[in-house]
Amino acid sequence: MKKVLIIAIAVFYLCNLCFAKLKPGDTVPGFILYDTAGKKISLTSILVDNKPVVISFFATWCEPCLKEITHLQSLQKNSDAKIYLINIDSLSKEKISAFLKKNNITLPVLLDPDAKKTGDAYEVLKGGKASIPKLFLVSSSGIIKYISSGYDENIEQMLYKKIAETSAESQKKPHELTIFFTNSTNGFLESCDCPSHPYGGLVRRATYLKQQRQKYPNNLLI
Repeated sequence: MKKVLIIAIAVFYLCNLCFAKLKPGDTVPGFILYDTAGKKISLTSILVDNKPVVISFFATWCEPCLKEITHLQSLQKNSDAKIYLINIDSLSKEKISAFLKKNNITLPVLLDPDAKKTGDAYEVLKGGKASIPKLFLVSSSGIIKYISSGYDENIEQMLYKKIAETSAESQKKPHELTIFFTNSTNGFLESCDCPSHPYGGLVRRATYLKQQRQKYPNNLLI
């Protein structure tokens, strides 16, 4: 019985090691969320402009988050990086919009009530509790370049540095060929005509492919 218990504990420990935490160099998890205006926004559509992207998770009750947002608003004025906030409150869209107006927050905000869609993938939830603020700097190719957990009073200066490094790396990228596998001009391995899909429907599929081919001019469509 003891041997079985020891083996079970060992297996559990090894399985936990298999699920490594997100770290710089990893591909950022994708998402599809609504903004405060009710528009559906995907991470893919955010990255299409070929700029570094800052993603910061916050809630209305989180005072350290508000301090970080102040730095991010200042950063937005002096940087070409795109900055998006993801709210994980369970409040209504109207109450969140009122909070943004009260605190003069002008950055684009996406809504993920209770972090149900992004909490686990971005490791924002720990033991069912929110661990915020949490921030990610992502390259235009979707690679995580920097992660900040908790409030850092020097976050603005750090991001200026990391954004500059990320932009410089992007400019030094070697020539590459992008291959799109598709059945119906949507850039996916399989066709999807479902209107609920972010790129379902002929017009949206064609638009997505056009955006991606502009982002990766050296491409081959198969």
